[in-house]
Amino acid sequence: MKEEIRNFVEKYNKHMQWNKDIIKSLGAKNIPWDIIENYLTTDIITEDGYDLENARLYEYGKDDNWAGTLELQAFSNSTLRTVYFWIHKDYTEEEYKTQKTEKIKESMNKKLDELFEQIKGLTSTFKHYNKLKKQIEKING
Repeated sequence: MKEEIRNFVEKYNKHMQWNKDIIKSLGAKNIPWDIIENYLTTDIITEDGYDLENARLYEYGKDDNWAGTLELQAFSNSTLRTVYFWIHKDYTEEEYKTQKTEKIKESMNKKLDELFEQIKGLTSTFKHYNKLKKQIEKING
């Protein structure tokens, strides 16, 4: 395996350990599955799980929003497809955990807003049905 691939894998796996730390600090039972799946995956990259000999590593340009991001493309031996992994090459543990929890917070706020709108709609519908029910009870005695 190339040294640059090995370095990426080591950093990525360290990030997965940091995700475990975040999960533990938040209390795993309190975290919805979609948050874990989208933001706090803990699956590590292993030589048994991926074809790292033929993996490709890319670095995003300095002039775009993804500057400093590394992308690894590796074939998964279990799913039989190419899988993409990303890390920011310069994040410290504190920076990583801060940006990760900020993204989770943004996602949660969006979801809470959506749920609030659904609750408002359901509450209105409930009131209409409840009013109709009472009217029918008056008629039927």
